[in-house]
Amino acid sequence: MEAEVRVNAAAAAYPALGPGRVLPPGAALVEYHYAAGSADPVTLLAMVKRHAGYDPDGGDWEYLILTPQGTSAHRGALPPCKRCHADAPHDHLFGGPR
Repeated sequence: MEAEVRVNAAAAAYPALGPGRVLPPGAALVEYHYAAGSADPVTLLAMVKRHAGYDPDGGDWEYLILTPQGTSAHRGALPPCKRCHADAPHDHLFGGPR
């Protein structure tokens, strides 16, 4: 399985996140998962930063599991996503500097 992360303009600072830095509301990240050697994604996992108070324990992130066509299969403060991302080094995100 291969993955690629794409971000919107509000999440452009994602690669440079560090201690104490958080992304603003409206920031969105989508992780495209591909079968080895395929150009077509099999699953998309997304995070959208919501307004302060949306889910304070989860960094105010909404998680989405999407079909390859972009249809939402599950969304919200999904417990499995929150549990994993609670261990992320910066703003509940993996992938930035550690």
